[in-house]
Amino acid sequence: MTKNLLSYQDFTDQLLSSLKFEDNDPSREALLAGKDPHLDSLQMLVLVTKIEDMGARLPSETITATVITFENLYHHYCKHRQASHLQIALSDGSPISTISIPSPGDLEKKRRSDLEPKVVNGRFMLAPIQDQDLPFLYDLATSSAVGFRWRYRGGIPTFESFQQDLAVPVISQFTVWSRENNERVGHVTCHEVDLANCHGYIAAMFTPALMGRGLAINAVRLFLQNIFQRFNLRKVYMEMLEFNYDQVASGAGTFFHVEGRLRRHEYYNGRFWDKYVLAVFREDLLESNDEHL
Repeated sequence: MTKNLLSYQDFTDQLLSSLKFEDNDPSREALLAGKDPHLDSLQMLVLVTKIEDMGARLPSETITATVITFENLYHHYCKHRQASHLQIALSDGSPISTISIPSPGDLEKKRRSDLEPKVVNGRFMLAPIQDQDLPFLYDLATSSAVGFRWRYRGGIPTFESFQQDLAVPVISQFTVWSRENNERVGHVTCHEVDLANCHGYIAAMFTPALMGRGLAINAVRLFLQNIFQRFNLRKVYMEMLEFNYDQVASGAGTFFHVEGRLRRHEYYNGRFWDKYVLAVFREDLLESNDEHL
């Protein structure tokens, strides 16, 4: 096996290309200057996905703990780089082809997996909500760190009221589990579905460790793939206040489309905030599908 590590220059060039910065973007200048560019969640997802395309799978703890600079990312790329294919090399060591011969069993397994609803990706698993999940979900919905981003906006319902809210008609909802440590990390739900007109809404909430580094978006993508596979929906809406929107703003026009903005719509923490209505279209998600995420 050959590892074929990229040079530092090739590594940084490919990351910059994947992020599609404008020439004068402050985040681009920060990266080039060796400073934290303060990327939003979708830019982090792009960054991590590109590094995984290069053959290095970064553990979630690395993603959440690393200060985002080219030097740090290149260090982790070199540390976690691993060859996933057997390569035939020329006498000078350069690869000329990759051997990948599926067995009949592999082909049958893939055929079945293409039909089964997608509930697992490289990092997360979606599981139906069980009674034993309820304390975690309640703590998450009422936590001071993330509860204000959810439906209660910092309010504290009783445990019984929270259980009743979960029972409000939804077409699908899951507890999100981390496959790396087998712990619960979030809650995703699809509600207000209009099957006649083929659209619905989703909502999601995650533990603080997943916020802001692209990991939560990774889990939301998995849920969207599941929803679009199981139901005849053209698009799915997400509603969020502007302090949440700022975490995903770079995805406008690619990952999602802004279909509405309600000015000074909702009160929280001493002021009124704009509310965004975003839409993810089936075809956009499928075109940007990354199976290794």
